[in-house]
Amino acid sequence: MSDDTGSSDDATTSSTTTGSGLVCISDTSVDPSPWTVHHGVPGESLGVRWLGAATGPLVYTLRHEIPLDLGGGLLDPSGGRHLFIASHAPDGAFRWADHIGGVEYNLVNHMSAIDCAGNLVIGGHFHGEISVQDTKLLATPGEEWDDGMPFATVDWYMIKFSPDGQVLWADHYGDAASQRMYGLDVTGDGTIIVTGEVRQGTLELGGEPIVPGGNDTTILATFDPDGAFMWQRTFVGEGVDFLDIAVGGPDDAISVLAQGSAPIDLGGGPIPAGDSSYILAQFAADGSHRWSRRWQHTMHRPSKIAADASGGAILHGSKFGVDDSSFVLRHDATGEFAWSNIFAEDPNSADDFYVSHVHAETEIVVTGTLVGSVDFGGGILESPPPRTAMVVARYDLAGGHMTSKLFPATQDSYGDAAVLGQDGELVIAGKFTGSLDLGDGPVQEIGMTDHGDMFLHRLAQ
Repeated sequence: MSDDTGSSDDATTSSTTTGSGLVCISDTSVDPSPWTVHHGVPGESLGVRWLGAATGPLVYTLRHEIPLDLGGGLLDPSGGRHLFIASHAPDGAFRWADHIGGVEYNLVNHMSAIDCAGNLVIGGHFHGEISVQDTKLLATPGEEWDDGMPFATVDWYMIKFSPDGQVLWADHYGDAASQRMYGLDVTGDGTIIVTGEVRQGTLELGGEPIVPGGNDTTILATFDPDGAFMWQRTFVGEGVDFLDIAVGGPDDAISVLAQGSAPIDLGGGPIPAGDSSYILAQFAADGSHRWSRRWQHTMHRPSKIAADASGGAILHGSKFGVDDSSFVLRHDATGEFAWSNIFAEDPNSADDFYVSHVHAETEIVVTGTLVGSVDFGGGILESPPPRTAMVVARYDLAGGHMTSKLFPATQDSYGDAAVLGQDGELVIAGKFTGSLDLGDGPVQEIGMTDHGDMFLHRLAQ
């Protein structure tokens, strides 16, 4: 791990309260001036995979197979495709960086979440061996076949980092068959919520062994902040998967985006087959069912879910048959549809807006990439033709437009993510080619090879 956690800790603080009643400390005296951090490698494309913020420090991740210096010295993945992690203080100062992976592409996927204390949890599924710092995880050896080709089976993994980047614990779960993790989030007090599937073999998380018995079994499970098993729920249905989860609201409700055409009972009675294969559901923090319903927006294809501060579920994706038409919509805490915003809806237009990330708390922050012109609610924004440009748009929980802004580069810019800090400060992340000036001076793409450098930028308050 590369480390430089000597940034100032003498900020005046105030308290805010999160869903589980945990008190979070806000960095209210941090300099509100804008700053930009950027990294690039000539001939390589770098993009942010995830961005999170808790009580001040920011953490972001990216995937690559080449050595990278993210501020604390060179991190070498030795040819494997690793997950790189880096943290910055609220004033932009580098704090620490590290990487996770194996000798090949062993880390199949990853999800990340950060709790109110600034602890980072990363989970997913992997094969072979992965390592971070002095910790190694070894998946149970096995082989499965797909389309006549053999592949290594995969196990679940979870790794928890302290706010200063030290590995607190790591674990893996699985047997010689494949078990896959598809969603992970945390509550304010650090309870870890995960979802995944078992189609073959046996998965032991700490409760009753989960055996699919000939049918696909979807799992919703929780672990305490130390990684100890708390509870699990299983749902049996042919071809039904939990695609994503999000935790939010005053009592840490668990919102779920699922997919499956067959009827299934998630705890509130059978959900019949319908015109859409997607399903929305919400569970209480103890796993008890609150509501579930088949997706009613038959022309919309959801891809991700977020949870807002009042317990509502925010979905984003694209319209069927119109790949350049993205949407964001909200269901309230009871599951009722509230509103939707559709961007670049005209299929005959060359206008295109792709939503890459939605951050939801007391407001909704939409990040994406624009080609052409779109009105996000405050007037038309237009990317410099024929280039792409990053856009960040903010809405209240009723769907009302608050602000929307274009962040163009001299060539192309792409929006990856945006998060709000405890005091409402907005940090955005993306990729650019050429040069980029976000108000604190221009930054130049390293090597000028048109592959793209990644950036973080904190907007002035």
